Amino acid sequence: ARTRVEERREVSVRVALDAEGGATVEGEDRYFGAAGGMAKGAVEQLDASERRQVVEAMLARSFGGIVLSEATLLGEDDPEAPFVVRWKGRVPRLARSAAGGLVLDESILPANLGARLVQVAGRTTPLLLEAPERTVQRVELVAPEGLVPVAAAPREARGPFGTFSRA
Repeated sequence: ARTRVEERREVSVRVALDAEGGATVEGEDRYFGAAGGMAKGAVEQLDASERRQVVEAMLARSFGGIVLSEATLLGEDDPEAPFVVRWKGRVPRLARSAAGGLVLDESILPANLGARLVQVAGRTTPLLLEAPERTVQRVELVAPEGLVPVAAAPREARGPFGTFSRA
């Protein structure tokens, strides 16, 4: 008997900034449950070049201009395993110089809640499907020698359809 796997996504990213604002970045994206199955199905027909393009497109919102040195997809052959995307690369200009330090103007792995939750469906009658979406992100930021990271203020939003929080 199969046990039901909780639908979730776990993302971990390490960003090591250099003094000029470039960064070495690496991460792992793990998809569990139906999301993992859908991801496996989406990439099974792709060749190595197309797979690399998929990973680059996935990272483009957070790391514009990334040059991948590694992109590995794991778990495709095991229906019980999560689908895993591991990657490493270099971003030439992730941060800009300001006031003797570096500033990241864009969020790392921004939540795209509007595209997920504010769409107008074409249905005229409701279709209710249980599709819990749980994503856990861990971002490690390594500052260049002599600089200390300062995070933006924490945020939280609660509503009838879910909770979003950033610590």
